[in-house]
Order: sequence, then C-alpha cells, then structure tokens
Amino acid sequence: MSVKQFNATWSQVEDRIVLNISTQENELYSFWLTRNIAKHLIYGSQEVLKKQLEKTHNARASAVIQEFQKDSLKSTINFQEKFDGAANTPLGKDPLLVTGLNMSSKGDTFDIGLILVNQKRVNVPLPSNMVNALVLLIEQLTQRAQWNLTDDFQAQESNADNSSVTKSSEQKLH
Repeated sequence: MSVKQFNATWSQVEDRIVLNISTQENELYSFWLTRNIAKHLIYGSQEVLKKQLEKTHNARASAVIQEFQKDSLKSTINFQEKFDGAANTPLGKDPLLVTGLNMSSKGDTFDIGLILVNQKRVNVPLPSNMVNALVLLIEQLTQRAQWNLTDDFQAQESNADNSSVTKSSEQKLH
C-alpha cells in the first residue's frame, strides 16, 4: 500500500472517528477509530517517532526536534484540501472497526498495523512527516469530540510515576 491521501471526520452519532485512506493504486480503505484506538495512535506514534530520533540525538534534543516538527506542520498543513477518494474498496465501502494497533519504524518509514474487528490486519506505511500530519488531524478531531485525551495521558504518566499507589488502590467488581 502506498498512501496518497487521508482524511478523517468525527461522527457524533457513532462517537467515533472515521479514517479514510486512499492509495496510489486507486484503492480506498475506511476505518472506525474508537477513543481508545485514537489515544493509542496519537501517543504510541509519538513514542515510536521519539525513539527513532533518539537513535541519532539525545533525549532532550529529540523532544525539541519533535516539538519543532509538530509546530512547523501546524503552520503549514492544509486540512481544507479536497479528498479525492478512490474507486476500488478492497475491504468494502463501509468502515471497519479497528480493535488494535501495532507500530514500528525503520529508517524514515513508519508502519501502522491496524488490527480489524474481522481479525484482518492492514499495514499502513507512512513517512514520518505524514505520521505527524495524521496525528495532528486525529488530535484536532479528539478535541472536537471532547474526548480529553490529554487528561488521560497525563493521568497515565502520573500513574506510572506512582505505580505503588496504583497497585494498592485496585478496585474489584463483584
């Protein structure tokens, strides 16, 4: 798969994001992203990109570079560009629910493995700059949906720092 374009919209009725990906091969793939999948896509991809930068830079420089790239993209990206779509829909016309993600990077290529509700897997290879654009788009939609993912991420970091507190305060449901 060679990605040509992507677009995404938030469905208030479904409370999900529909992600459409068109390819150079004139194929269209549509996926439903839940709040949880969107959160993992945003924060997981940022971690993989950070580790990729840390191969050639120290941790502090990597964080600065990553923020610079994101800020630069925010000022240049055009979310109003027309989405062309495609004629061929190998997985069908209706979006498929994404139930899991795998992410990795090799060189400047970032691979997002989408695990679908029907147990199929779709690998989406993207250059790093396209990953940042996808993350920026998904972040904007999660803000519009009022999913408060920033609060979740900060809570996760806090829990990681206080793991002994988390373990002692586990709740059991009967």
